Amino acid sequence: MSLTLSFLDRQNTSLLRDFTDPQNCLIAMNLEVLDWKKRLHGWTVEYFPKYRPTSAFVLWKSTSGTPECWVRWDYQNYRYVFQKFLQIYYPEFENVLNEDTHVDHMAPKTRFTSHLSKGAQYFIRVHLVQKKINTGFGAGYEHSFYQTERTKSLPNALHMSWISYCKARGIRLPGKTARESEWESWASAQAAEFSASTGESEAYAYVGFLSVLQLGYTGYYAGEAGGIDVNDLAKQFKNRKLP
Repeated sequence: MSLTLSFLDRQNTSLLRDFTDPQNCLIAMNLEVLDWKKRLHGWTVEYFPKYRPTSAFVLWKSTSGTPECWVRWDYQNYRYVFQKFLQIYYPEFENVLNEDTHVDHMAPKTRFTSHLSKGAQYFIRVHLVQKKINTGFGAGYEHSFYQTERTKSLPNALHMSWISYCKARGIRLPGKTARESEWESWASAQAAEFSASTGESEAYAYVGFLSVLQLGYTGYYAGEAGGIDVNDLAKQFKNRKLP
């Protein structure tokens, strides 16, 4: 296994654990939530040498035991911060940041531009992704997925979404023009793997994966079509799985 894939495997093991833990699956938050988490859940923060604490920090969640790199929502030098993060916490992986990898925000910065002023203390988790995965999601797909979300009020914290999870884990999506049966087969396969790894409900994982395609590729999310009935989709999936 290459050095890059080895680091991604370690990083993604932590992401999978966080995604299934409601207390740890935050990917963006303001300082009020951070302080609350530190008091109630034992989260701790460390700061980078020569970087302002208002620009970036390293977060340790009490149950995960894995350091995370967080930056202010509008901080421009996040790639350099992530390089420093690797040098300090993962020196054996210092060289994984190269022309084939991107440092990506787990929630897109465009989600915050309408709500936050420059320098506002709202932070986003950043992580390493393969360049081909990051570009594969494409600005068009992500723009469609988030175009309505960013018009809503910004909560004090954001949880990891299914699209954030898929992108972070390097899960490739079927194309927009793929047949409905291909979407369903893809979602079913991903749900089976997710359930086997986590013990979570396969039916609701199926709905989560399928919603990534429906919300990103169709008019559901933009309000151009009816809402997704989660319970009905889960019931349909369970019925198909019956012998």
